Amino acid sequence: MFTVRKVIPDDRDRILEISADIWEGNDYIPFIFDKWVADNKGEFSAVLYNNRIVGFGRLIFITPNDVWLEGLRADQRIKIKGIGTVLSKYYLNKLKEYDNLVSIRLATYYSNIASITLTERLGFKLKFKMSNKHYSLLDQDNSKGINYAQFKPVLSMQEIDDYLKKSEFLIKSHNCISIAWVCYPYTIDFVMEMFINSGRYFAYKQNGLLKGLLLYDLDHAVNSYSSSTISFLEADNEMIASKLVDAHKKIVSENRLQEIEIKVPNDSMTWNYLNQTGFYSWEREEDFFVYEYPMGELKL
Repeated sequence: MFTVRKVIPDDRDRILEISADIWEGNDYIPFIFDKWVADNKGEFSAVLYNNRIVGFGRLIFITPNDVWLEGLRADQRIKIKGIGTVLSKYYLNKLKEYDNLVSIRLATYYSNIASITLTERLGFKLKFKMSNKHYSLLDQDNSKGINYAQFKPVLSMQEIDDYLKKSEFLIKSHNCISIAWVCYPYTIDFVMEMFINSGRYFAYKQNGLLKGLLLYDLDHAVNSYSSSTISFLEADNEMIASKLVDAHKKIVSENRLQEIEIKVPNDSMTWNYLNQTGFYSWEREEDFFVYEYPMGELKL
């Protein structure tokens, strides 16, 4: 018999045992277990079968009105079916209690057929695709010849908002800013809090005008390779883009991280630039799928 409850610290060993079989041992769950248990913005949930944990996942309110589902895992060593369905329906039933929800979304990799099948069977619709690009910093010296302090000009909230709202990157990203595998709805307040006020940006100004902007995150582990996330990158030309990315490479190296990851919309200037400068996709382009649950069906 299935039951669902919140994950507690004592569940660590069992959760990590399940996680060890995911992505050939490169799952990110070991890096965020404690954070997810302590987070009160959602629920880190365990699925139990006859009182033994057989799967888990997480629901988080990324805004007061937007929900993200992530981290769905099932024990690969047992032959019990329906674990993902049980947890997903548990979350959807829980969300019926909320009156002002705007979106319920999740992301999955293009080749995760089991996840895609479950997601679509539950009624989620494919919202958009992007390419998940990577850049390895292993065996590279990114410390010389770069003074990234020059790419930290003071920026006003208004000029950032104006630049982002008209950017090809944001428009083709369906008005989302991604950090690791989570897509946050764009608001200027979110960008100011998450990136600008914490100094996690590089910008290029010319004659007082903003000509390029890179937003980044260093804290969200996405795999055992210790990745940094570029959440936004747009520039007037490839020369400016290169200056911003080189500055980012330096700070990533200084933080002893090994890889850069970015979710980027295809057929954009940024996508073209990344493809020419050593960024790569694992298997194919447009491998990052974002699904959304139709809000009109939630309370049916």
